Amino acid sequence: MDSRQTTSDKPEKSYDALFANTSSDDEREDDDDEKPMMIDKVRAIHEYFDKDEDGFLNYWELRSLQAATSDDNSQLGPKQYELVCQALGCDPSKGVDIECLRLTYASGGGSDVHKDFDIIVRIQKAKLMVAKEQVKNLEEVNKEKNDDDDVIEVVTGEDIDISPNSC
Repeated sequence: MDSRQTTSDKPEKSYDALFANTSSDDEREDDDDEKPMMIDKVRAIHEYFDKDEDGFLNYWELRSLQAATSDDNSQLGPKQYELVCQALGCDPSKGVDIECLRLTYASGGGSDVHKDFDIIVRIQKAKLMVAKEQVKNLEEVNKEKNDDDDVIEVVTGEDIDISPNSC
């Protein structure tokens, strides 16, 4: 255990991987085929969590990424976010760009891009299933509503009959 860490610092321990050799991925020996796949997965993860689509993961977006992919219940705090940005050379007011996120995954310090990508795919599939169910329910409601529209009411006198059969 590092001398600067105590048991009360436990949540910060899960972020130590972000501070590990983020300057280069030369030490990691990936297959040439693996690198494009990794880049595509990092891009997909970044785009999924970049809700404001500004090209950066701000504090809340990075916190969402960490919460969705972390095995523990620790939460990224504002100070930890600033430390992560400093370690990656990012401006905390903007956030983590795709290249810094790629370097974080490439450092191999605890984050697994393939595992995180699979989690995101499962989340998207679940959302898609919910959306399909909602569409199905809306279609049923609309069908029931349209069935009620077949009621024809004929009014005599000065009122106008607008039923489909009156034309």
